[in-house]
Formats: sequence, structure tokens, C-alpha cells
Amino acid sequence: MSILIWYFILFAPQLVIGAAIGWWVAHRRGGEVAPAEQTAVAQPADEESSEEAVAREEELRLALSQLKSLTDSVQEDVREHAEKVDVSSKELASLESDDASGALAAIGPIVKANE
Repeated sequence: MSILIWYFILFAPQLVIGAAIGWWVAHRRGGEVAPAEQTAVAQPADEESSEEAVAREEELRLALSQLKSLTDSVQEDVREHAEKVDVSSKELASLESDDASGALAAIGPIVKANE
């Protein structure tokens, strides 16, 4: 299998998860932030809005930290799965065409990894 396909297999889940978290963060408040609210967040007029901005920033940091943890975990799981599939694939390629029991033995780890 080409290296490009392996990169896609390893990093596509991270991209999807990142996009989903980004969409969730952007739409969590029920839609986009109005331009007037963006200005208020960027330049708080009073102490209360400054506290809200700090709280929002802390929520965003927490979400990003959780996203990083999740993508790291997914990346490791995908890497392990890819290694198992690669080993089984090589075993299948080395078998004789009439070796059904060998094929089943080679396919077993793939089925278990997919569970």
C-alpha cells in the first residue's frame, strides 16, 4: 500500500474529529456571533464582559486540550490497526493459493482488530 494511503488512513480521523469539534464550538451558542458581539469580546467594555471573555477562552482551551487528547488517542489506535492489517496482509501474500487454514489464520487478527 502506498505511503499516501497510509497517511490518509492515519490522519483522516483526526481531520474529521477536528472539524466536528470546530463545528460544535462555533454553533454551541446557537449560531454565529454577531459582529457587535465580536467587538465586545475582542475589546471588553466593562469588567463583567472581560470575565465572560476569560471564561470563554478557558472553555476553548479545555475543548482544544480534549480535542488534542482525542486525536492523539485516535491516531495511536489507527496506527496500531494499520500495523496489524499490514502484518496480516504480508502473511496472506506469502500463502499458497490452496492454503485455506493459513488464510483464515491470517484473516483472524484483521477481524479482531476491526472489532
